[in-house]
Amino acid sequence: METNELENLKRNKLFEDLKGKCKSCVKRDLYGLLLCWPLIILLFFATLRQDNPKSILFFICWIVIFCLGGWLTFFIFRFFKKVDNLDTPDRLLYWFEKRHRYNLIAWLVSCIGILGAYLINFGSIIWVILGAAIFIVIIVLIFYSGGPLWYLKEKDIIEQLRELVEKK
Repeated sequence: METNELENLKRNKLFEDLKGKCKSCVKRDLYGLLLCWPLIILLFFATLRQDNPKSILFFICWIVIFCLGGWLTFFIFRFFKKVDNLDTPDRLLYWFEKRHRYNLIAWLVSCIGILGAYLINFGSIIWVILGAAIFIVIIVLIFYSGGPLWYLKEKDIIEQLRELVEKK
């Protein structure tokens, strides 16, 4: 009987530690997003040109970026508030992996949107080829290295959460 109680105590302690690590990762994401907002707005105004006939496409790209950023900020803030109320490791694992998936989607779509906005605004064939080549190299490096740098640091947390879920 003592062994089961000791094992449950260790599991609860490990779960609380992992919950704290997840909350710290989410806090880092939230602060990073809040720091990126002024930079994105600054990029928008720096590339804004009124004399460009393709300006509607330019605005559409930036509207997509702003909407995506707002959606990601809302999702991460919601997860930040929800972490303390999650009471099972499987729910924490689900939300933590979902957060990673949404971060990756937002990052890729933002890169495509910013690249598209620049190409529309400064559209010469050399910029199109150079921008597409740089974007492809970044994507290949990310996916063939095992994931983005922030995910490589979080793999340990996800593996520990999976072990905790499997031990049920």
